[in-house]
Amino acid sequence: MTVIKSSINASKIMKYTDELPQKQLADILLTSRPNVSHIQTGRRKMQQDIAITALNNVQSNLFKLALSHEFTELVPDVFSGQYVNQNPLSFLVMYEQEANEFSANIDEVMKILVKPANQLTTNERESARNNLKELIDVLGWGYNLLFFASDYLNIDAYKLISEQDECWKQKKWI
Repeated sequence: MTVIKSSINASKIMKYTDELPQKQLADILLTSRPNVSHIQTGRRKMQQDIAITALNNVQSNLFKLALSHEFTELVPDVFSGQYVNQNPLSFLVMYEQEANEFSANIDEVMKILVKPANQLTTNERESARNNLKELIDVLGWGYNLLFFASDYLNIDAYKLISEQDECWKQKKWI
């Protein structure tokens, strides 16, 4: 079941704000310095109201992506594992690689999507499922590329997305 959580353990996410002193972070989050300390150490969960304030006031795009993921897993997490080179160019290369893997199977995907869902065989359903996982990989790397490159270039990813929203509305896509 998909839910938007009412609170989360944000200790992992708070590493994206390490350059800010607790007092300054408390001012940004409109909360007390002791509350910030407790959130950073995991002794206290971050509530939705503080998260909303954080999304509006914290400048780090990676913080925003990680925070969004923790509250709803419909958004990918920040790819920060030990085998991920933390460089926007590396994210671009991985995004392209995953997109090419998905593209290589596009004919198979089309053959499945033109059939009514209730007429798909077990093998076709499994193939569709695997191809959708490939698409999730593409989207995960795409989100991470967007947020890493935005941080690197000091561009607000939220503003970029909002601008594209307007463009999509004009095209009547949404």
